[in-house]
Amino acid sequence: MKFYERKEIKDIHSYLRLVFNPQDQVAFGRIVNVPSRKLGEKSVEGLRNFMNSRNLDFVAAVARIAEAEEVGSAAKRAFAEFASLFAGLSDLSRDVCVKDLMDAVVKRTKYEDYLRGEYSKEEVEGKLENVKEFLNMASRYDGLEPRESLSLFLEDIALITDQDRADEVGGVSLMTIHLAKGLEFPNVIIAGAEEGLFPHSRSLMEAKAIEEERRLMYVAMTRAKKKLFITRARERYTFGNYSANPASRFLKEIPEHLVVKADPQPKYTFGSFGNSGGFGSGGGGGGGYGAKSTGAPAYSWLTGGSTGESQES
Repeated sequence: MKFYERKEIKDIHSYLRLVFNPQDQVAFGRIVNVPSRKLGEKSVEGLRNFMNSRNLDFVAAVARIAEAEEVGSAAKRAFAEFASLFAGLSDLSRDVCVKDLMDAVVKRTKYEDYLRGEYSKEEVEGKLENVKEFLNMASRYDGLEPRESLSLFLEDIALITDQDRADEVGGVSLMTIHLAKGLEFPNVIIAGAEEGLFPHSRSLMEAKAIEEERRLMYVAMTRAKKKLFITRARERYTFGNYSANPASRFLKEIPEHLVVKADPQPKYTFGSFGNSGGFGSGGGGGGGYGAKSTGAPAYSWLTGGSTGESQES
């Protein structure tokens, strides 16, 4: 099962969606009774009909819940309690980043207690690990304005889930490692495994930063279900200059018996760009942007032909 299809992720995601857009009836329908508020389908449908008949969002509908004749008194109290929870989260969303808002959703809904009451110990631990990873992903948006962090987080998730649907009909997915978290693919290609790129140059002077880059490499590698290719350029042309970066230190940490080496000689040359075709392998210095193939590889792991990058699998 894909990460964003898991129940615990969908539940928390729906809370965030409803906070961002109180008119999101799909999100409302998913979490209005999660954790259980003893609301039956008839009560939820009654409130939804009331909302639709008066063109109200959830907040406005609950404020006028006394007018909803199709909703019973016990259900009205449950809706009012849910509305109070929602109002608190909505206010908080204007003051804190999306990670802290998500943490508040988990705590204020007592979501962990809910999981422990519904699933076995082993299932609960797995679900809590997923929630923890979801929180970790949200921490990428720290430092942004509160509502902006929520908006961008939801947009990125929408892009990933849209990509999931596109993958069902085939194609190549291009994404950052952060966005690949929780996803799996039959074949994965990691590009740019060079010192200064991966790990990034900004991380080279701090041990903690290197460890974070190493963790990201692990995340990237474990996205592959069948085959993994890791590539690097022998020499690359960027910002008007050629540079030859050493192979990423992470390549040397892969056990040799897991590595399959490819043909070290370049096989293809792309069409010209500039005077001598500097785009792709075999190119000269004619003004292209890409990797330049120059004889023997600087590193003896898999070497690709068409891009001038080394490859590992």
